[in-house]
Amino acid sequence: MKRWLPGLATAALVAVLLWSGVKTARAAAALAAAPGAGERAGLVEPVNTPVRATAPGLETIAAAERALVFVYAPDCAVCHANMANWTDLVADLRGGPVRLFAIAPSGTPAALAYWGALSREVQIITGTPAQVHGAFGVGSTPATLLVERGVVRGKVTGSLTGAARRQVRAFAGLSQS
Repeated sequence: MKRWLPGLATAALVAVLLWSGVKTARAAAALAAAPGAGERAGLVEPVNTPVRATAPGLETIAAAERALVFVYAPDCAVCHANMANWTDLVADLRGGPVRLFAIAPSGTPAALAYWGALSREVQIITGTPAQVHGAFGVGSTPATLLVERGVVRGKVTGSLTGAARRQVRAFAGLSQS
């Protein structure tokens, strides 16, 4: 009997660990499928929301075949921290099939200056927070949106992670390097 006891204890421990692992895996799968999962993981969150543009500049984005949209505020510290990510994306995507847009709050004199020399590559549009939220469902900055034929296909709220940058490049049809 004493010879079987360690084996029986090991088997019981394995059964408990398997059971708890299955529960953990199910919980992780449910969390990943929940709204906002992409945001929590630092990835592009898949969305399928039609653009409801009410302002002339925002309508230009909705009419684009494919667009990458940067939503920012010149006085946003996280936007400034994320600017290096956006700059890299603009350098990779300029002149390609994806149109590049940046949306700043209306009445922001620094909107154009914020992008500096890149403002030649990125079309700067201004809109009120209500217009931007109504058109894209975005209520905070920074946000990066992937728009295709008038539909927001993906969004990242906050700074872009390396994985999110790869997803954006894939959306634009660039090979992963």
